[in-house]
Amino acid sequence: MRITVKELVHRKRNELHENVTVPKEQFTQERDRLISVSASSSSPDQPQESVGQRYKRLASEYENLYCNQAEAEGYMNKLQQLNEGDPEMMLEQGKYFLRIGKLEKAD
Repeated sequence: MRITVKELVHRKRNELHENVTVPKEQFTQERDRLISVSASSSSPDQPQESVGQRYKRLASEYENLYCNQAEAEGYMNKLQQLNEGDPEMMLEQGKYFLRIGKLEKAD
C-alpha cells in the first residue's frame, strides 16, 4: 500500500524534526536562484544589479560580514570566469588574495 508524503508526515509528526537538512549543492543552487529572483523583481527606483556586481558584492559580504573565506573565494572565482581576462577584475581578485594571504594565487 502506498502512503503519500502528507499522510506519512501527519502520522510521524512527533518523530520528524523541523530542522530539515539539504545537500550543500542543492542549498547553493536554491540560494542563487532566490538571489536572482529577488534581484530581478526589485523596485523600479532601485537600479538592476548585474551578475558580476552581485558576485563581487557576495564575495565582499562573505569575506567581511560572515568571515567565510571559502565562499568568498568561490564567488571571486565565479567573477573571474564571468570576466575572463578583464584587467579590472584581475586587479580585484589579486587584492582579495593578498588580503587573505594567498600570495601564490595573487600573481
